Amino acid sequence: MISRKFLSSSIIYSGIGSLPLASSFILLPFYTNYLSTSDYGLLALYLSISLLVQILVNFALDTTIGIHYFEFRDDQAKLRSFIGTIAGLLLVVGLLFALLSAGIGNIFFSKIFPNNDLKFYPYGFLAVLTGIFNSYFKTYINLLINQERPARYFWMNITIFALTIILTLAGLYFYPHSLIGPLGARFVAGLLIFVATIFFFKTEFDISIKVSFLKGLFVFCLPVFLYFIIAWILSFADRFIIKAYMEASDVGIYDFIVKCTLIIDFVLNGLSSAITPKVYKILKEMKLNESTVEMNRYFNGFTIVTLFMVPLLVLIIPVVIPLIVTRKDYYAGFPFVGILCLGFLARALHLMYLIPIYYFKKTARLPVILFLSATLQIGFTIMGIKEFGLMGAVWANFLSRPIQVLFLFLFSRNIFQFRFNKSKLIYLPLFYIILNLFCYFIFRNEHLVFVSLCQLIIVYAAVVVVFRKEIPVFVGEVKRSSYFS
Repeated sequence: MISRKFLSSSIIYSGIGSLPLASSFILLPFYTNYLSTSDYGLLALYLSISLLVQILVNFALDTTIGIHYFEFRDDQAKLRSFIGTIAGLLLVVGLLFALLSAGIGNIFFSKIFPNNDLKFYPYGFLAVLTGIFNSYFKTYINLLINQERPARYFWMNITIFALTIILTLAGLYFYPHSLIGPLGARFVAGLLIFVATIFFFKTEFDISIKVSFLKGLFVFCLPVFLYFIIAWILSFADRFIIKAYMEASDVGIYDFIVKCTLIIDFVLNGLSSAITPKVYKILKEMKLNESTVEMNRYFNGFTIVTLFMVPLLVLIIPVVIPLIVTRKDYYAGFPFVGILCLGFLARALHLMYLIPIYYFKKTARLPVILFLSATLQIGFTIMGIKEFGLMGAVWANFLSRPIQVLFLFLFSRNIFQFRFNKSKLIYLPLFYIILNLFCYFIFRNEHLVFVSLCQLIIVYAAVVVVFRKEIPVFVGEVKRSSYFS
C-alpha cells in the first residue's frame, strides 16, 4: 500500500517542480501590460538564451546524480567525492563560460543579430549569468530528490519562485517599458539561490574535482547533453528564426500566444508523470512486450483530458485575455490559438511510443529522433515564414508534433508491439483537427468565439460517444488515486 508520506512527497516533487512553468504563466499579464510586443519579443529571446546557457554549462551533469547517487550510497566517502566533483566542475565551467562570454559575447551577438536590437550588454550578459546560476541550482535540486528531502526541495523552489515573482513585479513597476526589471529580477533571484546552493554543497560534500570521475561522466552525459540541446532547438529555435526574417514584435506576439497555452502543457506534463510509473509497473509485473487493455486505459484517459482541455482553451483565450491584457497589439495572436493547440492532440501517442524506449533502455535512439524532428521543424519554419509570415511559424509548430510522434513510432515499433483502438487515439483527435482546420479556412478570423464554441460542443459530444464506457471508469480512477480520498 502506498504510504501517505510517499504521496505527499510525490505531490511536492511534481507540483513544486513545475513552478518555473507556473511563474512564466503568472507573469504573462504583467509582461504584456508593461512591455510592448517588441520588448516582450526581445525578453523571450533573452530568456531562451539563458536556458540554452544553463544546458551548455550543466552538460547534463544534473542527470548523472540520480544514477550514481544510489550506486555510491553505501560508500559515503566515494559519494562525497563524486558529488563534490560535479559541484566543482560546474563552478569551473560556469566561471570559464562567464569569462569567455564577457570577452567575445558582444562580438558574437553583433554577428548573429546584425541589426543590434538584441544587445549583449547588459541584457545578454545578465541572461548568461542567470543561466549559469540556474545550472548550479538545478543540479542541487536533483540531488535533493534522490536524497528524499522534500522539505528543503520545497523551500528552495518556493524561495526562487517568490523572489522571481516579487523582484520582477518591482522591476516592472519602477522601470516600466524596460527589460532591466524582468531580466535583473531573474539575475538577482538566481544569484541569491546560487550562493545558498554553494553553501549547501560545501557543508555536505567536498567541492573538488577528482580526475578519475571525468571520463565516466563525459561518456554518460554526452548523449543526454545532445538530447537536451536538440530539445531546446525544438522548443525555442522558432523564435530566433522569426527574429531573423521578421521583427521582434512578431516574436512577442508568437511567444505570448504560445505561453497562453502553457496551462495545457502543465496539466498534460503532470498527467504524464502520473501515468508513466503505472505503465512501468504493468510492464514489469506482467513482463510484457505488447500493449494490453489495462495499459491502454491510461492513454485513453490521457486523450479524454486532452480533448476536453484543448477546445475549452481555444474558446476562452480570446474571451479572458482582453480582461487581463490591456495592450491590444497582443490580440493579433488570437487567430493562431486553434492551430497551436492542435499539436497537443498528439501527446497521448507521443507518450505511448516514448515509454517503451525508456523502459527497455533504448534511449540512444532519442537524440536521433529529436534531431530528425528538429531538422524538419527548422526547415518548415523557414519556408513557412517566407511564404506565410508569422502564420507559417504557427503551422510549423503544429506539424512538428505529429512528425515527432511518427519518428517515435518508427524507432519503437521493433522493441514493442502496439495494439490499441485507433478510433480513440487516432481517428477522434484527427476528427477534431479536420474540424478545426475546416473552420479556420472557411471562417478565417470571423466569429472566432462562436465558431470555437460550436467546435467545443461537437467535440465534447464526440468524446462522450466514443469514450462512453471509459469516462466513468477514468473518473473513478482519478477519485480513488486522489491524495485526499
